[in-house]
Amino acid sequence: MLSGQVISTCYLLILGVGAAPADGAEADRWSLEEEEQEQEQEYGEPNMEHEFDMELKEASFPFQKFPASYLKKALAEGVDWTLDKRGVVTSPKNQGHHGYCGTFSRVAAAEGQYVLHTGQPARNFSVEQQVECNGSYYDGKDGGFMTWEDYPYIKGAYKPDKKVKPPCKFDKSKVVKNYGKGITGSTSPSKQGEDQAAAFLFHNGPVPCAINAKALSHKYRDHDMPEPFVNATACKKVKGSINHSVLCVGFGTDPVKGPYWKIKNSWGTHTSGKKSQFIKLARGVRCGKLGGTFGSIQVYGPVAGYYEASEDVIV
Repeated sequence: MLSGQVISTCYLLILGVGAAPADGAEADRWSLEEEEQEQEQEYGEPNMEHEFDMELKEASFPFQKFPASYLKKALAEGVDWTLDKRGVVTSPKNQGHHGYCGTFSRVAAAEGQYVLHTGQPARNFSVEQQVECNGSYYDGKDGGFMTWEDYPYIKGAYKPDKKVKPPCKFDKSKVVKNYGKGITGSTSPSKQGEDQAAAFLFHNGPVPCAINAKALSHKYRDHDMPEPFVNATACKKVKGSINHSVLCVGFGTDPVKGPYWKIKNSWGTHTSGKKSQFIKLARGVRCGKLGGTFGSIQVYGPVAGYYEASEDVIV
């Protein structure tokens, strides 16, 4: 996987100057009026397809198709990793005015794999460490991850027009316990179709995924549900290339709105109040190109544990 490279060309939500309004009616009004205007402001219109293709080429283990019986089981049951009590999905973060969405999504995926495979409690890993140090921390070769708390993200530390960043402050003594132990490589469900990708997520936990960020705009969301939902009709209005990276944390089928993906974004919470943390988007229609291109996750131990080799479904 792209262990040392920070994908820094993604779509940026420019939130403007000043503090976010308090939750409540004023926040809702601000979201409705301001987000639709500011959602369109970007530092260019990047195409991240190449970055994801590079990551796929660097994956240690090729994808292995899930058998039909396992696909049927996974698609019927669905999964929401945000509900896992172990903390597989940590709290949403805010990338601020910087194009580090790829780093945020890959770090979030690493957090999930760490919980699922080490027996250690959930931790918030340091994104700032990846931004400043550019090391091979995902696979543990350079010492592993420090926590967000020990190495916090500094949204105001960089000038978008000047490639200036603070020096690396990595402290090996503060790396989370057992990180990197047992990691043998990486694998990805990219370019395998939405059903196979869904089965991979069902089997293995959250995965970084590519999208056109305009699909996340307030104007395309239904707000008549506990979490915002971008339906299939709204998805048809989203045009453009892949320009943003998020974390796919689940999928399922709503009885009214149909199949969906559930994603975790990195734009904080105040762009639409608390409801902007997680969003559901129609599945099976390539909504904003979601569902086709994915990042990699670490493999702990034999890769066989990440796939189902036979038609026998293990319950």
